[in-house]
Amino acid sequence: MNFFILIISTIITFAFLLLFFKLFGKAGLFAFIGISVILANILVTQTIEIFSIVITHGNALYQASFLATDIISECYDKKTAKKAVYLGFLASAMTLVLMLLTLLLSRPSTPTSEALKTLFTPFLRITAGSLIAYLVSNIHDVYSFDYLKNKFKKALIFRNICSTLISQFIDTLLFCSIAFYGIYETNVFISILVSTYLLKFVLTFAANPFFTFAVKRIYPTISE
Repeated sequence: MNFFILIISTIITFAFLLLFFKLFGKAGLFAFIGISVILANILVTQTIEIFSIVITHGNALYQASFLATDIISECYDKKTAKKAVYLGFLASAMTLVLMLLTLLLSRPSTPTSEALKTLFTPFLRITAGSLIAYLVSNIHDVYSFDYLKNKFKKALIFRNICSTLISQFIDTLLFCSIAFYGIYETNVFISILVSTYLLKFVLTFAANPFFTFAVKRIYPTISE
């Protein structure tokens, strides 16, 4: 069941990205990045098991942020793509600060307050790890995509997949080390690290048709 839900949620995530782009153009992609990064940081607190492999949820949303950045890089320019990365970074930073202040509030113990504490206490460390991993890996993605775009002008699929795979490896290594090391037993941590990157590896190829569709079909119809 988890496997099929994951496939459905991935398709819906990428479909919403295209819808944001189709309806709102570049501004839609900026908005999508902010939303997807925040939601991914929350959903990643949930570990799930697929075929006896432990993975974190929210990977499709995080993959979609890379996809959106690559679309911006391809259709617009490197400077605009960097702005989109900074927007995602600030969205995560704002969420981290506000959640920290929320947990510091004096409030009666209620089911709601305890649920918030349970959810957002690990979320703080995860978001801190995400801030570093997101900024480093996405800036790398912007520069590597731009480099490949200039060097291989006709290799649309290649530059999307290649830049994303390398950037996702950087992201996975940084994020898992900061967010999960010491929380889980070593074997579980390694399983999460390896399985997370393998999932992102698969998602990179799954996202490519959506990237191609956005660049070749949607972008030519947008007037900005």
